[in-house]
Amino acid sequence: MPTRGHRRQWIVIAIVAISALVTAWSAPATTEPSFRSTPCGPVAIAYEGASNLTMVGNHMEYADGRVFVPYGISLVSGPETTAWARSEKAAVAQIIAAGRFWHANTVRIQVSEAQLLDKPTPGHRYNVALAASVNRLVCRILRQGQIPVVNDTTLFTAAERGPTQRTVRFWRFMSQRYGNRLPVIFDLFDEPRLSRDPRTKRYVRTARVWRSWEGGGTLAGTRYLGMQRLIDTIRVEQRVENVIWVEEPWYLDVKRLPTDQLPQHLLRGRNLVYAFHKATLEKGSGSFKALQVVMRRRIPLVDSEWSQFAATDRPWECQDGAYRGVPLCLAFLRRAPIGLIAWSLQPGALVKGKAGQDTVQDGNDYRYTTNPADLATPNVMRPDYRCNPASRGQGAGALIQAYFARYSQPARTPFRRQPERPATESP
Repeated sequence: MPTRGHRRQWIVIAIVAISALVTAWSAPATTEPSFRSTPCGPVAIAYEGASNLTMVGNHMEYADGRVFVPYGISLVSGPETTAWARSEKAAVAQIIAAGRFWHANTVRIQVSEAQLLDKPTPGHRYNVALAASVNRLVCRILRQGQIPVVNDTTLFTAAERGPTQRTVRFWRFMSQRYGNRLPVIFDLFDEPRLSRDPRTKRYVRTARVWRSWEGGGTLAGTRYLGMQRLIDTIRVEQRVENVIWVEEPWYLDVKRLPTDQLPQHLLRGRNLVYAFHKATLEKGSGSFKALQVVMRRRIPLVDSEWSQFAATDRPWECQDGAYRGVPLCLAFLRRAPIGLIAWSLQPGALVKGKAGQDTVQDGNDYRYTTNPADLATPNVMRPDYRCNPASRGQGAGALIQAYFARYSQPARTPFRRQPERPATESP
């Protein structure tokens, strides 16, 4: 027969067991993680949610309702070219200078779909080294407190005038790598070239250009996909909600830009912004009037690659009346407000160059500085600014630098309060 002492022992054990069961039942089944894995390293979930960008009406907002207007720099060289490995340090210098000297809250990286996908690393479906280079640039931008814009381009490494199935593969890759986890903007296709037949040099009918841009079409015997197909790849197939920029189909044909027809050709999908390049924005110009039509409809717009510098062989970059026109252009963009991405941090374009000399480089070049301090001083425009040899070296750099210094608000990214961590190499 158990003694009184034994009975007390069993009572104590029972109480302890019951308490343990109650604790187990009341505790959550799992502990929620505080960090999430991303291609740039672990991200605190609290910061991740706060940095998400969405479109509300005609502007971008963070999760807490704060408005974000992109003011930034479009990089030159780097992963848009065949010289991407040689010029990565130069691209890094531009990223550092964009934040340190130019007050940019956004940096646009152009990436060659051909370089990424046409010569894959053995055992992979993409060029691992190039993807790692892009990743380092994207992560550097985020850790610097800026928003990266990843743009698909074919200008310097392929002949495509519009999207193809390879472009679909490009956005599958980028969606899997950056989709939903990081505030990376997807810029669908750089400067579609659908408005002129490359064989006959004749302009294509406007209605046909818009149809090809929206849903796909054939130009000079080549079949191109429409922008809607790329959007559906990201939104429907990949279920990714990152903000998307979609550029108009008229490349370099500044005076023919029918931007006022955009409201009749809007695409399906959430978080879309419509982009334009190189418009003439002098008061009373066709571009100015067309953009006002779209602005009144509250359609989201961004000037995703803008420049103005004295050039004799690039009429799309130079307008004789720009000394008076650029301040009017900037005032219009600010009132809208329409974001502005300027091209590019190199001598003669935005940075101080050599008087009377054309020092602007483009394409598959690698002769760019790797010292950010070389990119600090802007060029200027004088009243005698013209598109002639005597004006070479002049440009709108000082106006852009002052504009960004006044209006650019720091971006919110998930890394602003975290130390730098190594990037991963796979999507």
